[in-house]
Amino acid sequence: MNRPPGVKAAKAASGKKSVVDEHALAHFEAMCSIKEKDLAVKEKDLALKEKDLQLSGRIECDGSTEES
Repeated sequence: MNRPPGVKAAKAASGKKSVVDEHALAHFEAMCSIKEKDLAVKEKDLALKEKDLQLSGRIECDGSTEES
């Protein structure tokens, strides 16, 4: 039985597994953990800034009401 030219190559490629460089994988995982920590710090900083803005808005509103 004759197969089309690409079938044999496609079947051979499906059985191969790629080899992952362990050093590159460790470097990638380290960078991901650093990025996650950085994102967490940025989110916390943003939340604090929002609270500061809310408090400053309340103080300004309260202050202007007392002056009237």
